[in-house]
Amino acid sequence: METENVNRPVGRWRIKAPATIVQKMVAGFLFLIVLLVSLSGLALFNLNKLNTVHGSILKEEIPLIEMADQLAEIILAEELYARRYRLLQTFDLLSLFWNRTEQFKQMMDQIINLEKNSPRIISVLAALHEQYSRLLIASFIQKKTTEPIPQDTERQIKSLQQKLIAKTKQLSNLAAISRRTKMQQTVAIGVSTYRMTAFLCLTGLIVAVGTSLLITHNISRSVRKLKRATEQIARGRFDYPLHIGSKDELSELAVSIKVMARRLHKLEAMYRDSSPLTRLPGGIAVENAIKHSLASPGQNAFCFFDIDNFKSYNDRYGYSKGNEVIQATAEIIEEAACNFGRPGDFVGHIGGDDFALITSTACFHAICTAVTRNFDNKIPFFYNEQDRQRGHITGLSRQGHKMTFPLATISIAIVTDQHGPLENTLQLGEIAAELKKHAKSITGSTFIVDQRRKIEP
Repeated sequence: METENVNRPVGRWRIKAPATIVQKMVAGFLFLIVLLVSLSGLALFNLNKLNTVHGSILKEEIPLIEMADQLAEIILAEELYARRYRLLQTFDLLSLFWNRTEQFKQMMDQIINLEKNSPRIISVLAALHEQYSRLLIASFIQKKTTEPIPQDTERQIKSLQQKLIAKTKQLSNLAAISRRTKMQQTVAIGVSTYRMTAFLCLTGLIVAVGTSLLITHNISRSVRKLKRATEQIARGRFDYPLHIGSKDELSELAVSIKVMARRLHKLEAMYRDSSPLTRLPGGIAVENAIKHSLASPGQNAFCFFDIDNFKSYNDRYGYSKGNEVIQATAEIIEEAACNFGRPGDFVGHIGGDDFALITSTACFHAICTAVTRNFDNKIPFFYNEQDRQRGHITGLSRQGHKMTFPLATISIAIVTDQHGPLENTLQLGEIAAELKKHAKSITGSTFIVDQRRKIEP
């Protein structure tokens, strides 16, 4: 018995079929895959954030701190070169002054591109440097005199210089604060990533272990039930109750085992009634099969087989050789029914050298022809060479007189219901006995159909 795991429509609703073991396992693996993808995505996302923050520090804060320090050095260098030029009046010192001034302006342009959060400080720094440069030029470059610089001018230069250096330090401090903030941000991202990863890993582990234990427990429990059921069935308890709570392949297997148990019960009943010699259904099974066919009249043919001169063969060769002849006859009838009959044809061993076959009226002629032909071809080889050459054996009659007996042949009586239904097994038996008696009176293997119609093999 097989069941399909499909969605079956019921009215306007659909009943979802139960999940199979494979689907349950796939669902568990899919959860783990989704969890793994989520972990990977989270890790990549946070790594990208960390890279972005670190890149920002490397590209903005660190260069800004370095340039702020360099601005302070440039401011001091401008004053130094301006004072030396006033004393020495050399072109190299003047060139160095203008280079430092130009370098300051270039750095200011770079700082403007890097630092966009403090435009006021940058504008104040640029204005102070412009004022500072003009004062240096006016005091040391344009005046070509050796007279001392007025005290007011000196104080003014120092004041501007201190303000400029203070602004550069302020700019550097702001960059350092920004760098520290971003470093704290990276730490927070790392901690958050660690906690989320640990949570997801723990959740995945719990779900994976729980799912595995649940599936394993269900499978193990069902397997134990199936094992116990098969043991009981093997002991002959074919009605052993078997119930699997799950709705999966194991439940389907349980249904199949129940069907198998019912069939084994039937087979055992048939086996108990079967012939131990030929393993064919015995007298009771033959009678039940005949009754079943009589209840469904139509195109049934009942064939009854009898081996002629079998007693004389037993007396000469013994019961062991006689059993071999009976087994060979059973094989001949089964082979013919298999080759020329219909599926489900019944072959039974009534007892001794008597056999029965239930087939259709369309098949019995070919089957019986094959049986008589194969019997005549095989049975002579069960005799020794001398008896086979003579074509007969010598033995004692039932009255104790010595006489000759021909080699064994087979007689077949065939009763059909195509000309009208048969009333019961008694009527069938009477007709078959009369036909068999007439067939045995004919020399050689033959079969006789009811209404005294003889069909030559």
